[in-house]
Amino acid sequence: MEETDLDEMNPEFGNEFWKELTDDVLDTLYSQLEQPAFDTSEYYLDDDDDGMLGSTNPGGFVLPEAAHGAMAPAVQVKDEDAVARTVDPAHFQQQGQQHQHHQQAAAEPRQQARPAAAHVPLPAISQDQAKARMVIDQVQQLFATQDQHIEQIRQIQQQLVLQPQKEGVRQLQEQQWKLNQQIELELKELQGLHRSVILDPPALHQLRMLLQRLKIQQQKIELFRQELQLPTPQVLFKGKTLEDNYVLALLSGSNVNIQNISKVKAILVAEEKNWKNKKPIENDVQAMDSMKRVLTFHNIKLNVSTRMSMVYLKFAVQVTLQNGGTHTIESAGSSPIIVITNESQWCDAAGKLLLFEAFGGQTEIPWQHLANVTHTHFLKATRQDPGRPQRRLNHGEFQYIHYKFFGGQLNVTQQQAGRFWSWFGQVVQTLRFKRHIANMWFVGLIYGFITKNACTEILKNEEIGTFVIRFSENHPGLFAVAYVDDDPYERVKHYLVKPEDISSNKSLPDFLREKPQFLYVNQLDPATGELHKLPKDKVLEGYYSKRQLHGKPSNGYVLL
Repeated sequence: MEETDLDEMNPEFGNEFWKELTDDVLDTLYSQLEQPAFDTSEYYLDDDDDGMLGSTNPGGFVLPEAAHGAMAPAVQVKDEDAVARTVDPAHFQQQGQQHQHHQQAAAEPRQQARPAAAHVPLPAISQDQAKARMVIDQVQQLFATQDQHIEQIRQIQQQLVLQPQKEGVRQLQEQQWKLNQQIELELKELQGLHRSVILDPPALHQLRMLLQRLKIQQQKIELFRQELQLPTPQVLFKGKTLEDNYVLALLSGSNVNIQNISKVKAILVAEEKNWKNKKPIENDVQAMDSMKRVLTFHNIKLNVSTRMSMVYLKFAVQVTLQNGGTHTIESAGSSPIIVITNESQWCDAAGKLLLFEAFGGQTEIPWQHLANVTHTHFLKATRQDPGRPQRRLNHGEFQYIHYKFFGGQLNVTQQQAGRFWSWFGQVVQTLRFKRHIANMWFVGLIYGFITKNACTEILKNEEIGTFVIRFSENHPGLFAVAYVDDDPYERVKHYLVKPEDISSNKSLPDFLREKPQFLYVNQLDPATGELHKLPKDKVLEGYYSKRQLHGKPSNGYVLL
């Protein structure tokens, strides 16, 4: 939100008016700030999904008033509730400065030689991640305290709008300004963590949710501030249902009396205006709960291709106020969406969205920030719960990516990130679309991100026929199988699984089944980083197709 000078918001009215206020009036106005929190359920609804519409429009959606100054409401997206604690903003700012100092001190030794790790480290969180969790938990508590404060302000302001009193207005404006400043500090602290620490998925999910909720708190405060100043006029497949649910809440000023709420309509916002399809969007109208003023859009379907351009959703509703005025309210735009027509477009579309979110017009960003954005997109693309993923990217895999594609640099450019995605995006596309691949990844049958040399190191003392499946380093989206052979000169060999080796009728498990060189798969336990050698038919049998093998392999090897 744009900073506003406190003197402009709160003109001095002089002490004479203050002296004229009776004790009863002052007690009524301010005693409520000492009372317990009020129930704010009318403003909140839990999200169904991480990828929901999160408006960041600081100005809210304020409409012109009627003659008596009634404020029109706003449509916004809402997130989950939290827990409460009170902290002085100056104290919080001091903590943020100390945290920033520690981050700068810790950054000096980060440039180091590339590690030659031959195993996946245990997924225990690092010291930086533990500190980040503490900060996120503290902000979570502050968020809840602020929610209580905002509700108390609303109740006091409701009386002030009915019976305006200049000094009471001035003091309430000052509280709103201070509360907004505290939220600004919290937002900067969370954004700093996102750009300086590679967070574990639960903390990353919690941080992203908090960013949305804090911005919505700012929007509430802005609505109240405008009301006190006496307001002035103011990667989806075509034809498929959106994966995300959109939860909307109708926010209003403290003294708004709404008589009627129309159905809410979803609107597709794009440069293209003349869609060939007469109905570019389906399931786009829903009724809002008039008491809670919330609704969830579950099955929005887009029936047009956006030609690799980003489009947005907005939501519009008509409200009729008690004074008879009718207003149309629009939400801010959703997160961007690209609608594609075939699977081959997915990698480019997803990469465009990732780079847009990570860089936001900048040419260079911290590596940790890119890692966090990549992790979020990876978990979503592989259809995992961002708070409880089946298999996250661990520290060793981030090291692999950092040194292979960015040379261990502290800051990375958009050009480097584009080259990285041209490889990593193909890997993610394979995980998302190829039969059995995601499930094999989740349970550790696919080892994943590891160098050829590290694979050789893992297998050098294993018995003949033991193998590891990894992603090819030089052929994006393809697999390589490292296996132990009886060749005394080259004991560990590496085979690239070519596109013609597998097809729509022949999966990767079917290919492995047919090859007598592959006897025992080294399966990774994602929770511990340990490897377990198991007979391939025992662990892959559930993935084999029902078709019969064309002749049983002999005891001797056949050519791969």
